[in-house]
Amino acid sequence: MTNEKIELIKEAIKARESAVIAFSGGVDSATLAALAFEVLGKKALAVTINSPLFPKKQLETAVETACEIGIEHKILSFSQLSLPYFSANRINRCYFCKKALLETLLDFSEKAGYNAVLEGTNYSEIHGENRPGYRAVQEAGEKIFSPFLEFNVTKEEIREVASKLSLSAANRPSASCLATRIPYGKPITAEALQKKSKKPKNFFFPWVLLSSESGCTKISPG
Repeated sequence: MTNEKIELIKEAIKARESAVIAFSGGVDSATLAALAFEVLGKKALAVTINSPLFPKKQLETAVETACEIGIEHKILSFSQLSLPYFSANRINRCYFCKKALLETLLDFSEKAGYNAVLEGTNYSEIHGENRPGYRAVQEAGEKIFSPFLEFNVTKEEIREVASKLSLSAANRPSASCLATRIPYGKPITAEALQKKSKKPKNFFFPWVLLSSESGCTKISPG
């Protein structure tokens, strides 16, 4: 990716003045969070949704990656199993999941006083017949800002930027949620997810991670 495109992305993020970044710890969200932190500093907050679909290892990776970047990080708990249309496990399950996650982030950002929610869908992801998650992003409109879509940034370009920023996520393989291990049509239940994971049932991080140049601090949510 050219330096000019990187600067355009940073300028677009900076124009929001403050933002919550949807943060899974993967290369897309890590790169986006790093760019946001560079231009917004303490006015950028990475938020990870901890749910039954999110393997413990991925959550630990998200915590470590936020600490590496230096960005403040908050973990919110949410269960998609409360969504009937998602639990039915139809081919558009990702739409209902993504929609609920974006709504959760928007609700949090508004209450916390942030001007925008940034998410890391990239240009390489939106091609193909079945992209229900992308549909949820589109429906959110201006409430959600997707810089990598706005500037046609591909997955390869994101990895290139991550390498330039020396992020450990640069070569991290893409990870899928536990629901993708359950065939369409078979109901998604806590028991079914548990069988797909060796991690403890109902695993939640009951703390918030604050990170800075001086290190990371865990505090209990208020």
